[in-house]
Amino acid sequence: TSNDGTGSLLDADLLDGQHASEIVAQAVSDANDAVGNGLVTITGSSGLSGTGNFTLNDSGNTSITISHNDTSSVVDVSLASGRAITGLTFDTFGHVQSTVTTHFDDFYYTETELDAGQLDNRYYTETELDAGQLNNLYYTETELDAGQLDNRYYTETELDAGQLNTLYYTEAELDAGQLDNRYYTETEADNRFVNVTGDTITGNLTVEGNLSLAHSTYVSVSVTTTTTAETNVHAFPHTGFSGAEYLVTATEGSDRHITKLLVTHDGSTAIATEYGGVHTNGELSTFDVEIDGAVLKLNVTPSSLSSTVFKVVGTLIK
Repeated sequence: TSNDGTGSLLDADLLDGQHASEIVAQAVSDANDAVGNGLVTITGSSGLSGTGNFTLNDSGNTSITISHNDTSSVVDVSLASGRAITGLTFDTFGHVQSTVTTHFDDFYYTETELDAGQLDNRYYTETELDAGQLNNLYYTETELDAGQLDNRYYTETELDAGQLNTLYYTEAELDAGQLDNRYYTETEADNRFVNVTGDTITGNLTVEGNLSLAHSTYVSVSVTTTTTAETNVHAFPHTGFSGAEYLVTATEGSDRHITKLLVTHDGSTAIATEYGGVHTNGELSTFDVEIDGAVLKLNVTPSSLSSTVFKVVGTLIK
């Protein structure tokens, strides 16, 4: 007889009256009841983007992608020769926000310039300094220690001893009239100089030049000739004067000639009359006047090539 089967009350495929598949299903059901099935959500923030979720009892695979956001606005920087990045700014995530570039040629000498000795005219070389180049510009410590400055500044002792007395007058010297030897006193000035409001001269008056009065000017000149060509000996602006009176002497060796001329003009033509001429051995010159541009000229024509001295004194009348 068979020991397996329903009639024998024995069944090798059953355990406690349950098939194996039923036992597994029950175990799964019991496990599901014991484990939670909460929803998990992942969301990117603060520079991250992307989101997704899954439940704790998901039986399938779930993929969630989180990305790092690009918060930089700076494009790629391509540096030309001689330029370098000298400044960077960042955001809180470490992304570059801006750049600063600098061309080194604007700040430093190029290699070519330095090779050509660009700095030689601006700085002393080591050789020059070693040779004492600076000795002519500054005192050395040794010179200062030896009192080199004594020849340039007064010491406290010298000042206390009255060293400045040779440079400045003391109060006592000024009170005693020390300045009388350097400046005129009011009394001396009144005795020596003409007062602008009127004065009386008791001595001789020497004028090195012309003397101008309200309506006339006194002139005095000397001219030496060694020619018989016409020579100008005096001229004056004809627009400022209506006429003149000249007294002229000519001297050649021991011979003398003196004459007087009255001169006037109409702005374009000058005329003169000569009178009172006196000479010791014949006339030494003839005399003439002319308008030449803006001036009226007194001309002489000497009669000899020998040195002849003409002295002219006159009054120009305004």
